[in-house]
Amino acid sequence: MALDSEIVIDASVALCYLRRERGWEGVPQHLPIASMSVVNYAEVFQRLLRESADAGPRAQLLIDMGLRLIDADPVLARAAAELEAPTRGQGISLADRFCIALAMLRQVPLLTADKPWAALGLGIDIRLLR
Repeated sequence: MALDSEIVIDASVALCYLRRERGWEGVPQHLPIASMSVVNYAEVFQRLLRESADAGPRAQLLIDMGLRLIDADPVLARAAAELEAPTRGQGISLADRFCIALAMLRQVPLLTADKPWAALGLGIDIRLLR
């Protein structure tokens, strides 16, 4: 099986790794080729701040391991907004839509720990971490 050259990860994957939740062992192999929207990175950082005072170093670890942060430019913002209608009623937040839109625009797989995403039917390669 060929290795991906890029993959988008969502906040659930990053948090799974940082919290050492079930499936965390599979995350480090993806980080050198992983991208994440700054919107999703803010989501990770926010959740880490709720949990502890060492949020900064913990979030930085993802970048140190290779995670690339992608700015939320007007094209990404519009793509995220346009996903509201097809995902309405499925529990997909605006931050989630930024993640999905990034994978769609880059035409790369998306890695998530959120099982319901697998059934979104958006025509992109959504992979489950666990």
